[in-house]
Amino acid sequence: MKKKNAFTLAEVLITLGIIGIVAAMTLPSLVNKYQKTVFVNQIRTTNTILQEAMSMAVADYGEVRDWDFGNQVGTHDATIVASKYFVPYLKKIKEAGYCKKNLQTGNVDKTSYCITLANGINIRFMLDGAFGEVQSSLYLICSTKNDHGALSLSELGRNYSRTDFIFKVNMNSTKGNRLGYFDWSMEHPLYNCSDNILPEKRLLCTAKIVKDGWTIRDDFPW
Repeated sequence: MKKKNAFTLAEVLITLGIIGIVAAMTLPSLVNKYQKTVFVNQIRTTNTILQEAMSMAVADYGEVRDWDFGNQVGTHDATIVASKYFVPYLKKIKEAGYCKKNLQTGNVDKTSYCITLANGINIRFMLDGAFGEVQSSLYLICSTKNDHGALSLSELGRNYSRTDFIFKVNMNSTKGNRLGYFDWSMEHPLYNCSDNILPEKRLLCTAKIVKDGWTIRDDFPW
């Protein structure tokens, strides 16, 4: 009678141990890769949604240079621009209104307008421009966290390399529905996309992802 071969308990335990070690070594890398893919896809999806809305707004009101940005100097009141040129053209908005200053008290900021898209991305609209000049740039500060705008542009709590991203519309340079990005010098000492900059100051990370072909490369401060 032929004797059946079988694994001993020690061999099984050694094999399971090896599998566990390999899993522990590779799992973090796989999770990181997945999280990066999700983040990039959220940016691209939101970009598409906003471009579709802009296309319709341009068809109704003309090029961005003809839009009413107001005549504000030194303020960031984006409520009119957001409610007129974006909100009517966005489908299935979950929330829309003034941004909240404090989630606990419910206090609002009446100079910034916030919406939550159907894909769960929260957007804070904010006007900006050169000091002492009429505000000509509209920033769309996006977050994967549903904070309804409680965090302003570079406030502690934002992370532009993991959870937040930023688009830009400029009345002097935007053509058609083409969204821009925070595009100061890619080596800007305050807002560069690098490990030595605080996460809430990495405003150039969105532009870097786009310039790198909608990918997160090894030099990205993840």
